[in-house]
This record gives sequence, C-alpha cells and structure tokens, in this order.
Amino acid sequence: MGKKFCPKCGEETEKFFENLCEKCFTKKVSFSGELPDKMTVRTCKSCGKIFVGKKAVGTATQAVDVMLSKILEKPEVESASYRISDGVIYVTLNMKVSGAVKTEERQIKLQEKSILCEYCGMKASKYYQSTLQIRAPENVLGKVVEDVEKHAEVMNKYDDFAFISSVEKVRGGFDILFGSKQAAKQIANNLKKKYHAEIKTSSKLSGAIRGKKAYKDTILVSIK
Repeated sequence: MGKKFCPKCGEETEKFFENLCEKCFTKKVSFSGELPDKMTVRTCKSCGKIFVGKKAVGTATQAVDVMLSKILEKPEVESASYRISDGVIYVTLNMKVSGAVKTEERQIKLQEKSILCEYCGMKASKYYQSTLQIRAPENVLGKVVEDVEKHAEVMNKYDDFAFISSVEKVRGGFDILFGSKQAAKQIANNLKKKYHAEIKTSSKLSGAIRGKKAYKDTILVSIK
C-alpha cells in the first residue's frame, strides 16, 4: 500500500480526517474562542453571596463551573478542567471530532467586585410583600421571634425573597416585614403547629406590577 501524505502540510499520515491529517484537521476545530476573555465574579458585601450575572453561586469555582457548563453541552467537547492562580483561570478543553482528538488551552482573567446584591438592596430599603404580626405573652414572645428569624434564615438559602426587612416592637408583640409571601405563610403555619396559634390573613391592594394588581398580605399570629 502506498504512503499517504496530507495535501495541506505534506506530512505523511496513516489516516485522513476530511482529506487532511489529524494535525491539520484539528486546527480547523476550536471552541476556546467561545470562552470569554474575562469573567467577573461579584460578591455581596452584605449577605456574602457570589454572583455571575444574575445567577447566585456558592463559590468562585462554582462560578467557573457555570461558565464552562455551556461549552460542555457541545458534543465535541469531552471534558474541561481548570485551575485558578493569581487572578487567572487556566482552562483546558479536551475535544474529539470525527475520531480526531485535540486539546486546547485558554487563559481567562478573573475579576472580583464587591457589590450590594439586588435582594440586600431591597432589604435595606425595607421592601416587603407580607407583614407577620406576632401577638403573644411576654414570656414566650422572645422565643417566638427567635424561631421566626431562624426559619427565615434557612428559607433564604432557597428563596432570595425570604428575608426579613424589618422587626418592629409594638404593643402586644412584634410586626415583622417579609420580602416573600410564601415564606411568611409557611412560617405562620409552623408557629400554628408549634404554639397552637390562631392565624388570620388579610390582603390589601398595594399597586400594580406589569399591569396586574399587586397585594400585600397581613398575617396575624395570635398565641395565648
């Protein structure tokens, strides 16, 4: 059998890939250019959450995972690895196209910024969707409010609006403003089960959002 030579580079080859040797063929294949030159990771100075765009992530490495997830959807990209050093992300892509393999490397500048995230900004401005009115005897009132705050802290990990924007001492108890209606309702139900509380809910028109009427809830939690 006669020798095979690549028509582009003239090198001898055992196998052609679309009439080219593997080296010349893989030069036409590149995905590293689809990665950004720079990635900005923003950390909220209030809650400590890390954001890439509007998406919250746990750590800087998870932020890189989010970035690489899109390119890994391409069937030609078999795997991607990276390391972070001195503000630079060093990415390695391993690809396979028509049986030909190729490794590409890319450096991405990592930029970190300190911000006040949208939700903490809303919390600071005392934004709320629901008022939880806690009415209870003085001897249990402190424990009830502590339970409310603990529940809210847990729920906020899954619902960005499950924050308390204000706690106000009033006659007979506390008024607690919540960013999330669902969180306030769930916490009220938890208090009902634990303290055998009575629950009364009312709604009041507060304006309009995108042409639709918006209401704010008031949930009265009475503990005898």
